[in-house]
Amino acid sequence: MVSGRGRPRGEGGSALMAVLVVSLLLSATAVGLWLMVQGASRGASRRARQALARRGAISALVLATRWFEWEERPGLVAPPELAEVDRSHREVDPDGDDRGTPWSLAAPPWNVTYRQAGGALFRPPDGPAPADRLAGTATGPDVELRADDPVAADRLAAIDAVVAPDGALRVTRLAIFGPPAWAGEQGLARIEVEVEAAAPADVAVGSRARGLVRRIDWGRPDRPLVVQGDALWGDDAPFRGGEAVVGGALQVAAGSWEHWPSGVPWASADAPLRRDNDGDGTADDRDGDGRSDFEQWLGLSDPVADPWFRLRVGGGWNGPPASGACATPFPFAPWRTPPEVPRRDEEHSGVRLGCAGEGLGPVPGGWRRLVRRGVQGVRRWAEEAAGTFRLDGIGPSTALEQILPRDGGVVWLDTAASATALEIVADGLRGAVLVAGGREVRLRGGTAVSVALQIDPQVGDTAGEQRRGGPDDPFLDLSPDDLACSGWLPGDWQAPGATRPPRRECGSRGLHLDGILATEGRLLVEGAWKGQGSLRAASLEVDDALAPVTIRPAPCAPSGRWRCGPPGAPRVLLTDVILGW
Repeated sequence: MVSGRGRPRGEGGSALMAVLVVSLLLSATAVGLWLMVQGASRGASRRARQALARRGAISALVLATRWFEWEERPGLVAPPELAEVDRSHREVDPDGDDRGTPWSLAAPPWNVTYRQAGGALFRPPDGPAPADRLAGTATGPDVELRADDPVAADRLAAIDAVVAPDGALRVTRLAIFGPPAWAGEQGLARIEVEVEAAAPADVAVGSRARGLVRRIDWGRPDRPLVVQGDALWGDDAPFRGGEAVVGGALQVAAGSWEHWPSGVPWASADAPLRRDNDGDGTADDRDGDGRSDFEQWLGLSDPVADPWFRLRVGGGWNGPPASGACATPFPFAPWRTPPEVPRRDEEHSGVRLGCAGEGLGPVPGGWRRLVRRGVQGVRRWAEEAAGTFRLDGIGPSTALEQILPRDGGVVWLDTAASATALEIVADGLRGAVLVAGGREVRLRGGTAVSVALQIDPQVGDTAGEQRRGGPDDPFLDLSPDDLACSGWLPGDWQAPGATRPPRRECGSRGLHLDGILATEGRLLVEGAWKGQGSLRAASLEVDDALAPVTIRPAPCAPSGRWRCGPPGAPRVLLTDVILGW
């Protein structure tokens, strides 16, 4: 029976049990929440370290990429020497399909390590020999550095100090091997890095990254003037020391070609005169006088004014006609009808008409990629008003003369549509100025900077191929006629492996530009103007009525070790980066 003031028997114990159960449930929930928070914290910490490792791996790739342009544009970490790297694990992959064979088991000539006889690690390719090419695979790289190798540890530690000065990251491995076949001639190497983030001993956190190093093609260094369309100039050719290319028609002052500098004789557009140009095994004697045509020219005593002077025109011109494709209006004297005695001061067979051009786009697509990727040393400026620009289109308004390069590098100008020409005063410029948008550019000389004139005294024979002579080509050696190199005396043709003559110092000259100026529009050059490097334009007009205009190639030895280009401009580009695989 239940009284009004009492409780049922056993009710008090049940209440206590309920309280105990609730307490236990709350405690379990609290513990669960605590464990969940701790797990989430550890997970977040792990993800943060993984993100840090990924960023570190990409940074290490960028640092190692700079090793391939160290001679032209040093970076933050110097490249390793031969003794610091392991080259013993190489698997050679001649066809670039990523299926290699250990070098020690490969058939000759592939049974060698990379740089087996010594040489620079990051100047490939020096030649066709397997020891001079990066041809390894990811599993058998040509070059490897590991943190557990005492010889390589210091170099990797130098990368660590730049990538993560606080010691949060460590590069444990860096490997360099051959480029894929699809990368073509521009592919130099692939780089692979492994990075480890600082973490508790029981939690391994790291990242891997791989990228392709591509060569940046700044155009043929032996072509100081490249015009995609038509060109007009006056009494003198506005170039020296190389081959100018005009894709369209050319108009010059009447008879001015008679005063152009003489060059070496050319048997065809890309084959200089040699003893046996027709390849029949006997010396050529077109005029039938019993003497080799080449020997006649070589036996002359007067100097050649400019052995490298050549002109290739895609269309016609207002001078003497030529018969045939890429033919000359000025044949080598013994090859004329009737034959004549050769004279060095009248040799202009390097002038060619009706030639198909190659690579005449004034601003190639590869240069645009540099701007899009934000490579160090490359700046993009967008025009907001006549003559004023903003960095990346958002920076403060800046006058054009303040942003032009004087200490090297690349300046990209996105110009606005305007009927008024963009005025550029070349005031000791050094680097590359690339003008996009099709705006006309008017170029004038300002203050000139004195620069030593350096010339490589050789003419290469590419055997009819439209390219610059290289280390594997025969060459005609030359010696200057005087200290100012106002003329050159030819020696004889040398085999590719012969010792090349040293670069000559030919006094100094005042320069308004040392590098490249290229525009997608028309280029008008006015007044006294001198430069070394190249001018590139959609069309060209040179006003030299008051003073001469001259552009000549910048010095760049054809050995393959030096990557030619404007001062301070990138020579290589890191592309196709992947993280983890």
